[in-house]
Amino acid sequence: MVNALFQQDNDIYIPTEMTTGPWGPDRLHGGAIAGLLGYALENASTREELAFARLSIDMFRPVPLGPLKVETNVVRDGNRLEVLEATILANDAPVAKGSLLKIKPTQIEVPEHGVPSACAIAHPDDVEVLTISGDRIDRPLPPNFLKNIEIKCISGFQGSGSGQAWFRLLLPLIEGKENSPFVRLASICDFGNGLAQLKPINSGGSINADITLYLHRIPSSDWIGLDSKSIMQEQGIGLVNTQLYDPQGLIGTISQAIMPQPMR
Repeated sequence: MVNALFQQDNDIYIPTEMTTGPWGPDRLHGGAIAGLLGYALENASTREELAFARLSIDMFRPVPLGPLKVETNVVRDGNRLEVLEATILANDAPVAKGSLLKIKPTQIEVPEHGVPSACAIAHPDDVEVLTISGDRIDRPLPPNFLKNIEIKCISGFQGSGSGQAWFRLLLPLIEGKENSPFVRLASICDFGNGLAQLKPINSGGSINADITLYLHRIPSSDWIGLDSKSIMQEQGIGLVNTQLYDPQGLIGTISQAIMPQPMR
């Protein structure tokens, strides 16, 4: 059994059963998609002196459990910023696309009113490790993406439209390669919608079509905290807003556009 989410052969990636999500046994979880795009974009960048500032992802259609090709290109390589794009193709058809913005760090003195807030959720050391259903982590789970995520859930995952939890990726994204802090973060950034799941009446819940991550700094810990809230208008278009933390404080925000998922 492969002890990773993907096997890599140049620009071809073979997803393992550990990448699947809640919408079907042959469809990848959004976290696996985001992690793969984050990995490809990080490795396509040649500007190590620049800082990660934004990762945006569009998911055009379900990503199947099969060989995937990832194509990358540099959109802009300037003095103070770099912009890159990556596209995931399945059977030669694009299924997801990502964009990465990196900017040049500058040492400055920030006024007090502009300093990021301290961590606004319970410290991960004070929260028990549980599954998303509220059970202890030793409860057996089938092979899927959630089995590779350690979760310390404070609240959420109950369809109430809000939640707080800490997440940690357990397996390597790519077989034989150590996860970078950015890859760990990218693999977690899809969880706001599940944590703050909004369930419109007579629907199967809400599904997100995108992810936009804005990052102040790379997390200093494997544990990444999400404080998520969902809203939706009567025409069925909604938004999940997430404050993103490490144990030291705020590190960024995540936004996800959501829409009702039909009942199965």
